[in-house]
Amino acid sequence: HQLGLDRRRTVDIDAIASRIGTRPNRHLAREIARDAVTLLRNKNGLLPLPPDGPMHIVALLAGDTEDDRSDVDRPGSSATSEPVGTYFSQLLRRRSAGSEILRLSPGSDVREVNEALASIRRADVVILCLFVKVRTASGRIDLPEYLRTFAARVAETNTKFAILAFGNPYIAGNVPDAGSIM
Repeated sequence: HQLGLDRRRTVDIDAIASRIGTRPNRHLAREIARDAVTLLRNKNGLLPLPPDGPMHIVALLAGDTEDDRSDVDRPGSSATSEPVGTYFSQLLRRRSAGSEILRLSPGSDVREVNEALASIRRADVVILCLFVKVRTASGRIDLPEYLRTFAARVAETNTKFAILAFGNPYIAGNVPDAGSIM
């Protein structure tokens, strides 16, 4: 009703660019994308995490390249890019001071993987933050093999874990054992 579609059912094609492609609309689209979260699965009732209490949270940040960086587009930041997960880590530490932040990359060695798994076994909750982008003409949109294997090993620990997929929603299907996926 507010849009007047009940009175005027056609769209002026020539006017679309002047109404849709405006600077305020692009700013609003960025703000919505930055603030939006989609919960794909919450089988184990893990999410939302309880706001208080002595919970040992391990957040493991992992990407599909050695030096993953993300563009910064938030008010008050002078940086144009930063290592993936930096802002998420800041917010998690603010929420839960005892949180443990770990990183893995395609070049992580056996020792790093085993240390991460040892920390995960001691955790109450694990958040696997997966920074995997859809790359044009790469021929793949799925989870890199090292992350698929690692996620399976996390599931074997029987520690409750959630997947946070940053950048590529298609990777969620590659981790069937995750009770919660966002």
